[in-house]
Amino acid sequence: MDSDTETRSRLISPLEARADSAGNGRPILPARSSSRFAEVPPAAAPAPALETKLERRPDLPFKEDSRLIVGRDIRLKGEISDCQVLTVEGHVEAAFSGRLIEVAQTGVFQGTAAVETAEIHGRVQGELTTTKLLRIHSTGKVSGKIRYTRLETLAGGEISGDVTVAGEEGGELGIKLTEARFEQR
Repeated sequence: MDSDTETRSRLISPLEARADSAGNGRPILPARSSSRFAEVPPAAAPAPALETKLERRPDLPFKEDSRLIVGRDIRLKGEISDCQVLTVEGHVEAAFSGRLIEVAQTGVFQGTAAVETAEIHGRVQGELTTTKLLRIHSTGKVSGKIRYTRLETLAGGEISGDVTVAGEEGGELGIKLTEARFEQR
């Protein structure tokens, strides 16, 4: 092998060397797209459809098409209307009236809510009125002006503020709570 060929083989890239050995003398490079956006090859198989059917609970009837889910890391501010079920996994500052509010452990609801049932795993601050059930789970914290007909609190759940219990005859029993914690014995 002559010295010129040796020097040339050391200075060229492996792609150029392979192309040189193929006989065309040009390096093998990926094709460039003429547009500024690269073409994406088609997917091998279509992605499976996400299951959107909601589990129906007989004690919580609702229209399936009137549900709003505010996901984690989402912030929503304003008024929520024409919604029967609100699920809060992120942060909501709003006025809401519907059948059910669910606040996940990561969720925060601030504002006014008038609902039949409230399932609280996260935090609720503001004014909350329930006509059927207020259920505070072990990680739930509710504070502000609270009015309910029936209350269920699991060990660890917290409630504080101006709490009003609606009586059987439509009257109200006023209870002032600085803070109440329910612990398992």
